[in-house]
Amino acid sequence: MRSHDKFIEQGASVLEAPTNAAAKRLAKDTGIKGIPLLASLNTLNFPFSFPLDFMHLIFKNLIPNLIKHYTGTFKDLDSGTEDYKLSKEAWSEICEAGSASGDTIPSSFGSRMPNIESERSNMTAEAWGFWSMYLAPILLQNRFSRRRYYDHFLKLVKLIHTCISFELKRSEVAEIRQGFQDWVLEYEEIFYQQNPSRISACPVTVHSLLHIADGIEATGPVWAAWAFVMEQYCGWIKRSTVRSRKHALKSIDNRILETTQLEMAKTRYGLVKKLSLKPKHGRTSKERFPHYPGYALLDPKRALSVNPALKRQLVDLIVTRCSPDFVDHKISAATAKKFIPSKLTEWGRVQIDETGDRARGRAHHNTGSSTRDSCFVRYECLVDRNAANNEAEDLVQQTFFEETILLTHVQTCDATENEDGFWEYSSMKRSPHFVDLKTVACVVGRVRDQGHWTFVDRSGPTAHAKMASPPSSSCSDVTDFSTSEESDPNPGSSSDNGSPTLDPSPVDANGSPMDLDTSSLGSSG
Repeated sequence: MRSHDKFIEQGASVLEAPTNAAAKRLAKDTGIKGIPLLASLNTLNFPFSFPLDFMHLIFKNLIPNLIKHYTGTFKDLDSGTEDYKLSKEAWSEICEAGSASGDTIPSSFGSRMPNIESERSNMTAEAWGFWSMYLAPILLQNRFSRRRYYDHFLKLVKLIHTCISFELKRSEVAEIRQGFQDWVLEYEEIFYQQNPSRISACPVTVHSLLHIADGIEATGPVWAAWAFVMEQYCGWIKRSTVRSRKHALKSIDNRILETTQLEMAKTRYGLVKKLSLKPKHGRTSKERFPHYPGYALLDPKRALSVNPALKRQLVDLIVTRCSPDFVDHKISAATAKKFIPSKLTEWGRVQIDETGDRARGRAHHNTGSSTRDSCFVRYECLVDRNAANNEAEDLVQQTFFEETILLTHVQTCDATENEDGFWEYSSMKRSPHFVDLKTVACVVGRVRDQGHWTFVDRSGPTAHAKMASPPSSSCSDVTDFSTSEESDPNPGSSSDNGSPTLDPSPVDANGSPMDLDTSSLGSSG
């Protein structure tokens, strides 16, 4: 094996050969014709300035190859002494469930998932990445004959999530190095089986996993050097610059030159917006409130009347939220009713700044064939264990004075956490209720497989399809959002200003078990 220094030495010998014939002979013997220009840059370090491309290594090679192993199509190898092959029926069900999840996973999560079995040519690196990190851990549950194969795959998923984190500690890089070493050893036990006749099960892409940590140490997290950015740029060139088949290269050159000149002019003279080439869309109206810096309410917006059922839910909210933490002064339902306005203002969507997610109210969800559901959210809040007991003392809440609050009308589901850490549900609970918008953490997707729904949560630096639960975590389907100014209904607090409200129709008209209902944010004074 030649080192970088050996390459340079042999290249120099070719350039310094006394005659052209001698140079050609040396080039043929060594396979090197000279020294590349990049070798003259002292800022480059060979090979560490050129780490392995994570996109092609993992998402375009390793994951597809693992699927070929699981389906018995990898280089005509059978399972040997192991039994990791999936049945054709099981694989078809997995592919169908993955494809169908496009309707119940928000578009912000990525493109629609093709059917891997029938539309494999449409699987991009992005699609392979989303399938492997979020769908496969759910869809492969209880599919293998032995738990070992599923656990082996989950270890890879965990390593992928760690690798693509925005920031990495040195201790995490060490974990990545050790993790891939252990994973490759187990890969060899499962697929190579210490059998020389099965050597084709060990392509160079498997060995390359051992060097991912080296690349991270040299150039940073894998996102700093992966090919997604260049692939997108090449896609833009292909779509927007090649307008002449006869002079394609000249067309590309001119387009890149003109675009670069335009970008320089926009930056230098402050004309970024005026000279923008991006298509103009209708402007989205956003409303923000000081006490909710991480959220923005979006159209559609409307006023709603507070019906008796909605008023009862608001009374429960005020009693719980505004009562002091000692029982003698707990607010009565009769007192709380005095502070419920006759109308609230409802918004159909909310944007969560931290994640960039946009949740849509169920009442404003378009049920067309191409619509993707963004009505389910994960929210986290403290639970009053004695909510039904007016005399209970186990209640600790803040008191609010003339503060605008945003409420979300939610309908929860019968979610339970399975042994692998995924949250599943099969039906919706009947009674909707209100929660503060601050408790809404993120939008979640869902995938239906093997008779139940499982939540797909991509929030956090290394999150996978697992619902977190601190100290109480639930999922809900959004129908609408509203704002409300809520004053402390304790004696001595200020008067009711009459304010906006929430969506009174939290349940989907179809009564579908998919619907958790988050229906409003409101404003009452």
